Amino acid sequence: MFRFHRSRGLNTAQADAAALRCWRRVAMVAGIALGAWPLASQAVPSFARQTGMPCAACHVGAFGPQLTDFGILFKMGGYTMSRPDAPLVPLSGMVLLSGTRTATAQPDLLPDHVRANNNLKLDQASLFLAGRLGEYLGVFAQATHDGVAHRTALDETELRYARPVTFAGHSAIVGLLVNNDPGNADPFNALPTWGFPTVGSVVAPTPDVSTLLDGGLATYVVGPQAYTMVDGRWYAAVGTYQTLGTATQRRLGLDTAGSPGLLHGASYARLAAKESFGDHWLAGGLVMLDAGLQPDRSAPDRNHVRDVGADVSYRYQPDGDHVYSLMANHIREQQNHAADVAAGAADQLHGHLRSTSLTANAYFFQTWGVNLQRFTLTGNEDDTLYAGFTTHRPDSSGTRLQLDWTPFGKLPLQGGWEPQLRVGLQYTAYDQFNGARLNYDGAGRNAKDNNTTYLFAWLLF
Repeated sequence: MFRFHRSRGLNTAQADAAALRCWRRVAMVAGIALGAWPLASQAVPSFARQTGMPCAACHVGAFGPQLTDFGILFKMGGYTMSRPDAPLVPLSGMVLLSGTRTATAQPDLLPDHVRANNNLKLDQASLFLAGRLGEYLGVFAQATHDGVAHRTALDETELRYARPVTFAGHSAIVGLLVNNDPGNADPFNALPTWGFPTVGSVVAPTPDVSTLLDGGLATYVVGPQAYTMVDGRWYAAVGTYQTLGTATQRRLGLDTAGSPGLLHGASYARLAAKESFGDHWLAGGLVMLDAGLQPDRSAPDRNHVRDVGADVSYRYQPDGDHVYSLMANHIREQQNHAADVAAGAADQLHGHLRSTSLTANAYFFQTWGVNLQRFTLTGNEDDTLYAGFTTHRPDSSGTRLQLDWTPFGKLPLQGGWEPQLRVGLQYTAYDQFNGARLNYDGAGRNAKDNNTTYLFAWLLF
């Protein structure tokens, strides 16, 4: 697996001090949640209570995270749209329960409380602070308890300030935000952060390699973004990020072993547009994430990663009951392994990854959902970097099918605290896993042995 590394010239204390200067802006709104529970994310009932509108107004399938045009407007406006009698403190909760079965029992090295197969688990429980804080200020903060790792930590979090403006006959929303994942501010659902699948087994094997845009920095960084949406069609965002120091990570409940490394010179940019044509809706865009990462704080060497991606989404909604969507993205990652080569952890100075996903979904009566996805990841050969893979390549590919049922969410909340529920069955079949179809680990395990059946019940309240 490609190891992302920390940047040059900052010791732990300096990194902590710099990160905390930015983080205080988030902590002032996330602190309530952190004191009680870890953070998580999706469509949350506090938004419905605040606006007086059903979940289906903002989310395809009445649950999320796939956004309608109204949902995009609500997010771009900083989560501030509100009815006069909305609750003062926008709190919500979430519980996710699951059962997981893989085609073949997993090898050893599992935690004591995880069985080799047929696991029933509390995946996570979350508390959200999500909604309006002021006329132009809103928050989405999630704290999550991981029921498998038995860890409570900060999850996806952002604080937004947004205002409407007009210029030269155009209307726009301009905003500033501070968040802890470069992609979580995006209003579209073709990129990895808010793309399908939104849930998956936490005990089944998954490929060891992914692009930096696919959650490689999530929750371990903090930084500002500036964004605008013009005429409800054109979207642009730019931002910069730095890693939280290891002491700060521990205070926030994060697993420091999973840290991407000391970040240096990280930048994020996004351009996208959307348009409606009667019953048809089309969106597409470009995205870039560029970062230097230093593996060893005591050594000056850095790796460098640049992800450039393109995405497109199409939606057809012939009536208010049924909706059909197609979403695709392709991410090209260029890697410089200078630090890994210097440390003897890689052979090739330059490497690459190519990630592609194509997802089709349909929701009938905003209740019954079918999602089908094809995903692939390929990369260059490196005997040392991918030493645990028999082919010394990171390639993985497969197909994922999900059937789900969302019984509520079509009508406005009556008492204000009605639960929202999604029950689903997801099946993932692998063609390749960690570089090979057969014997990918040298111990006789094949890609299809990791085929996973995942049954989940997802409750929001």
